Amino acid sequence: MLIVGDANQDILHGVFKSIIAITLGLAIYDLAKQIFEHEVIFKSFHHDDDQQYKVLGKFLISIVIALAIETLMVVFKIALNDHTQMLSAFYLLIGTTLMFIGLGYFYKTIASTSKPEEH
Repeated sequence: MLIVGDANQDILHGVFKSIIAITLGLAIYDLAKQIFEHEVIFKSFHHDDDQQYKVLGKFLISIVIALAIETLMVVFKIALNDHTQMLSAFYLLIGTTLMFIGLGYFYKTIASTSKPEEH
């Protein structure tokens, strides 16, 4: 016997799995694109001093965005299935926020070190 609630949960579970797979696929594609552009297309004998930081920054941005999307999906999934696990979702949200703050600090540090000194 099929209960209507179970059918809805199966559909939502499939949707969540699809969104998670798409998000991870996009993050991997973005990483591959960044590496390909940096190492193959724009490879030259002259490198900017902060070029590696720019590539790392772009990679970290794509990771933080993917992690934020995944966090939202986990929160929605927990809210629909098991409300007792909401504390775990909160910890995941705090971790994502800390990564976002760390990314901001990374960019602030890079910006302050790459400015030319005035004499």
